[in-house]
Amino acid sequence: MKYKATCLLWGALLFISACTRYNPDIKFNKKGWNEKDDWDYPQREHMVADLMQHHQLKGLSYKQLIDSLGEPENFSDTGDMHYQLLMDFGDDIDPVHTKYLVLKLNRDSVVTGFGIKEWRKDN
Repeated sequence: MKYKATCLLWGALLFISACTRYNPDIKFNKKGWNEKDDWDYPQREHMVADLMQHHQLKGLSYKQLIDSLGEPENFSDTGDMHYQLLMDFGDDIDPVHTKYLVLKLNRDSVVTGFGIKEWRKDN
């Protein structure tokens, strides 16, 4: 009887741990955001949820944005700013998965919107 109860308990714990997704999200901080390791910004993907939910981005001027986040990796042809969150090369020499925080700016260089842009290579 003790054996069955122990097996049942371990089975329940395994089931719960399998169903619970580990959430490594961390609070945004500029130092961690700009920490770079080779091609990667290892903390950005884990900070972006906090940044978007708890920090005022809309209404920031270009200068305020740069002061808060640092220089973006690139700009689109429409003037949107892109901050790399993830660049996965897999076993390829070209990226197979990318993710960026995209900030939309108006003509006065003020943030009017933002979101996540993700791309995966078709297999």
